[in-house]
Amino acid sequence: MNATVRPALRLSVCVLALAAGVSARAAQDPSLARRVGELDRANPERVRELVGELSALGDDAALAALGATREEFSARSLAARRARSQVARTAGGAKAIERALTMLDDPDDVVRANLVALLAAPEQRDTRVSERAAALEQLARADASSAVRGAAVSALGRIDDDAACAALERLLTTSDASERVDAAKALAAQPRARQIVLSNVQRAFGAGATDARERVPDDVLATLLESDYGSALAEVPSGGENPRDRAPFVLGARSATPAVRDAARNALGNFVDRARTLGDWRRAERVLVELLDSGLDDYELLAQGAMLALKIADEPRVALDAAREIRARWPLDNDVQHREHHAHGALLEAVASIALGRTADAGAALDVAARVFDSMRAERLDLRLEESVAPQYAVVELRALVDVYRTLVLLAAGNAAGEAPVLERARSADEWLLQAQRCAAAQPTGRKLSLDGCNANEVTGQGVADMGRGAVFYDALVEVKLAAAPS
Repeated sequence: MNATVRPALRLSVCVLALAAGVSARAAQDPSLARRVGELDRANPERVRELVGELSALGDDAALAALGATREEFSARSLAARRARSQVARTAGGAKAIERALTMLDDPDDVVRANLVALLAAPEQRDTRVSERAAALEQLARADASSAVRGAAVSALGRIDDDAACAALERLLTTSDASERVDAAKALAAQPRARQIVLSNVQRAFGAGATDARERVPDDVLATLLESDYGSALAEVPSGGENPRDRAPFVLGARSATPAVRDAARNALGNFVDRARTLGDWRRAERVLVELLDSGLDDYELLAQGAMLALKIADEPRVALDAAREIRARWPLDNDVQHREHHAHGALLEAVASIALGRTADAGAALDVAARVFDSMRAERLDLRLEESVAPQYAVVELRALVDVYRTLVLLAAGNAAGEAPVLERARSADEWLLQAQRCAAAQPTGRKLSLDGCNANEVTGQGVADMGRGAVFYDALVEVKLAAAPS
């Protein structure tokens, strides 16, 4: 016999033997056969009971529910096929998977979805993996039901195998929009797909792509960037240290697609956070330094580096250098954003100086920050300028932070906690925070158009509205009318 014929013959023999075995067991177990048969004619409540009972019996019950042949299953009523496929979904194992692979063309969406869920059973990770991945990929591409297509993509994401990851990668460029985005999310959640994510993102920005068709669409790119690129890069030894790794952060920030721009920014934040979690904060710091003057927001890069040095590395000198560079790059002039960045730099400089024991330097920096925030608060620049300017409540919060740090300066200089200067600064910080909370409670439009950054909730006192230290609800009747023009 020709050697190429033998595997097919053996498979046919195995299928026949399997079918015969099912019939034999069903015949030997009248209770199982009776309950499976009852699925075809029971009322919905009884069907639910039977599904629960049969699910506890495992693969034999699932195989009996699917029947000896595809034709036998297809000949049953819609309700019967749905009930039987539900048993297969909840009880099926390796043998039921074999049978389910032949039944994925059932005309009913619910039946196909149940069989798809069976194919994704994580406990059957070694059963016909390549065949399952291929079948699910075909369903994800071509099934008439969007629900089944989505279920097939999700099922591929639950199969922890390279074949499933490869199928998901192919879906990134060849499936419909919804399925390709779902495929991107599934890949991002799959640890073994880390290199696939990195390669596809880098190729989208020109690294290794010889054909534009090899590059993933922008919706997929934004998903991969947002969900996993930064974290996956941090987990690679030396990830982020070469220009190819950093290109998505830089070029993504220049994308014409807003979602890609936002995702690139978040990906960088995810990289820094993951590297910090892994204890590799110095690599994160090096990457932030390398990205300076590359077209990204240099203020944000310097501020991130300063916070990293203060919160994780215990390197206040590094933070101090970053804070002073912020103040040098964005001087106090007529540009509102320059003033805001300068004030933030002064706050960072104050914190670093406190950590270094330089209380006089910290006090001077806080005086600068206080003047800027007081000016912004009085001018209500957020009413007249673009959304990039901090809203009023945020400015007031920052002003409160100035007095919090002034309190720390006094304590670091040797003042006792109960002394008048310390209490005065602490009380001032508390008053600013209360004002910020009142302003933040306003609706965006009402807050922004009000003269002091607050809204109608101000007419009801906190003491009146507070219900037992829980959530506070305001109910106020107000009349709003156009004020008379000044004479």
